[in-house]
Amino acid sequence: MMNRTIQVPCEKNNLRQIRSFVAERLQDFAVKPADADMLVLAIDEVCANVMEHEQAWNPNANLELSIWVENGRLVFEVQDYAPDCFFDPANYKCPNIQQIVHEKRNGGMGLIIVQSVMDAISTEKRGCYNVYKFYKNI
Repeated sequence: MMNRTIQVPCEKNNLRQIRSFVAERLQDFAVKPADADMLVLAIDEVCANVMEHEQAWNPNANLELSIWVENGRLVFEVQDYAPDCFFDPANYKCPNIQQIVHEKRNGGMGLIIVQSVMDAISTEKRGCYNVYKFYKNI
C-alpha cells in the first residue's frame, strides 16, 4: 500500500518535499497534470502558511499531510500541534487583488488560490491540534 501521509519539520526547505509528495500521490489517483499542478500549488500555500504563521518556521514543530479519496473526492488533511493558535478560513476576508498588485506586496494571495482550487474547506481543533481539510471533486 502506498504511503498517503507525510510528516515534516516546519522548515521552509521541506516545502519541496511536500510538493513532491503531493505530485506523486496525485499520479497514483490519476489526476490530470493541469489539475495536479493547481492542487500542488494550493497545498504548498496551505503548508507554507501553517509553517510560517502557526509555527514560525520552527524546526522542532511538525506538520502532517495526508491524502486520500473519499466519496469521489480527494481529501487533503493538514494538521499541526498548535495549542494557542487556530485559523479559520471561513472568517478570513480575502484582500482586494488589485490593491495587492497596486501596492506591489509580496504574499496575500495564498488563500485566494486555495479557495479557487478547492471545492470545499473544513477546519477543526482536535485537542491541541489544528486540522484543516481540503476537498477536490474528481
